[in-house]
Amino acid sequence: MSTQRYIETSFWDDTWVQELDPSEKLLYIYLLTNPLTNIAGVMELTVKRMCFDTGFNSDTINHILAKFEKARKVFRFENYIIIRNFPKHQKITSEKILKGIAFILAKLPANVLCYLEKIDYQLDIKEMSRSLGITYPEHQEEPEPVKSKQSSEVKAEPPKRVPLIEREPKNDIEKVEKVYLLNYQSLYERGIVKNQKPIINWTASRKLTSDSIEKYGLETIIEAVKKSINNQFVISKGYVLTTILSAGVLAQLVNAQDTRGIANDALDGTETICF
Repeated sequence: MSTQRYIETSFWDDTWVQELDPSEKLLYIYLLTNPLTNIAGVMELTVKRMCFDTGFNSDTINHILAKFEKARKVFRFENYIIIRNFPKHQKITSEKILKGIAFILAKLPANVLCYLEKIDYQLDIKEMSRSLGITYPEHQEEPEPVKSKQSSEVKAEPPKRVPLIEREPKNDIEKVEKVYLLNYQSLYERGIVKNQKPIINWTASRKLTSDSIEKYGLETIIEAVKKSINNQFVISKGYVLTTILSAGVLAQLVNAQDTRGIANDALDGTETICF
């Protein structure tokens, strides 16, 4: 069964897309919709396969990919094609989609994961792995030089990372996150949410948290997050911080006396590509 891909009409309004010539537009749309693509935007796709599917020769493919890489849109690493911003345009508030991205990344070789971090791939892979409890391949580091047998130096162990829920927050964003994490822990202990740790894109949620604090003030946001523990709509979406801080939900949490009746604003798991 084929997978459906959707490209929003706003794709053609993007100034970068408008400046592409017809061949470049065709190859870019092909990369977004070809049979080997996925919701992570990281696919094993050879130049030979691209030539076969598009009818372009290898020189044309290589030339266009070099242009895409210079624009930091698409990168090529070994036989992998990486659309750097692809996850950013999915509904990453959906637990199903975020989990799907995570499991795709977990299957990648360690050197590919290293490369994703190098090009600033639009998901915090390490943070997501901790949230999902998924073990990623260890990164391949350069071997340390062999020390002399006479060397008595002992490499000090790095300090252990103390979870936010067990320490004092260092800034306003962490103050909001700690309230959220305490709420989530309470819901888990009561059997209301299934996962022991929240599945969340922390990069996106921290941007939303910062913007929300700037708009409403820290105390108002903390109170809204506290209210959200009783909100059935937020809980039904997996109790995700980005859902709580989304514009419609947050406005109602801030203003509503009773937060249990927030309507579902059609936040579903439909996979949409929008640029």
